[in-house]
Amino acid sequence: MPPRGACRHPGRCPQRSYRDPWHKPELVYALTRFEGMAGFRDVGRSTALLELLRNPWASGVAARLDPEFASQTLRTVVTEILTTPADDVRRILLGLVEAARDAAARGHDRERTHGALRSRRDTEGAVVRREAIRVFELFPTLAARYPDDPGVLVTLLLNHVVLAPGEAMFVGAGVVHAYASGFGVEIMAASDNVLRAGLTPKHRDVPELLDVTDFTPIPVPRWQPVVDGSSHRFSPPVADFTLTVELVGGRFPASTGPRVVLALEDGCRVSRGGAYHPLQRGQGLLVPAGADILEVDGRAAIGSVGD
Repeated sequence: MPPRGACRHPGRCPQRSYRDPWHKPELVYALTRFEGMAGFRDVGRSTALLELLRNPWASGVAARLDPEFASQTLRTVVTEILTTPADDVRRILLGLVEAARDAAARGHDRERTHGALRSRRDTEGAVVRREAIRVFELFPTLAARYPDDPGVLVTLLLNHVVLAPGEAMFVGAGVVHAYASGFGVEIMAASDNVLRAGLTPKHRDVPELLDVTDFTPIPVPRWQPVVDGSSHRFSPPVADFTLTVELVGGRFPASTGPRVVLALEDGCRVSRGGAYHPLQRGQGLLVPAGADILEVDGRAAIGSVGD
């Protein structure tokens, strides 16, 4: 039997949630400023952020977040949010949009007034307020784009992640995430499975997403590389892939698995076994498993399996 949400005839079921039996962890490497949401935020921080809105709905949610039973209360709250009728969502979002704009303005005023005088004891509060400003500034845009989507409300409970160019984040299977803006290189396991609950016009499967989501709060999921000269190697805790970003050019030994080379600038050149392959920005080259030593001249991202 296929898993719940799967289709018995995948080729004829555009609404299917599962296309294969594999998980789909992923890593994003930022090429520009990259903004998104990933994983549930510590509930203490979410409580503080929600209270900054000075909104009845937000304060009600904040009052229900129990640090002692964080994942359980998050599951309950998110389930209720995602099953809220569209008319109620529209009403809640209207109030929250104004609250978010006001809270963002207050946050900027406080930063200008008190930023230089912040005490060491206030560091935690300052971190929350800075994240809150980013969340509140993004919120009206999401609400305008998805005016009756309860997923917009869930974003208030997720880590808000901003990556500078050259930074990366890793999202494990079962971790709720959404990308808001920016340009990057994304590498993931060989799976087409996608469970959506909001922020999309595509097929949504809220019951299945709620069933498989990990509601355990996590820190902001940035992933640090191992740096070797001009090579930055990102090796998350999965066997499915590794991403190496070569900033200048380098020589790579033969691999037991396949590799994909993606040019990040014009004039990139890849050579192996005496053959040369010029690549322009955005072009890629598939290197089969067991291929010869690989030489890359230029800035490129190399996704590999089995290294």
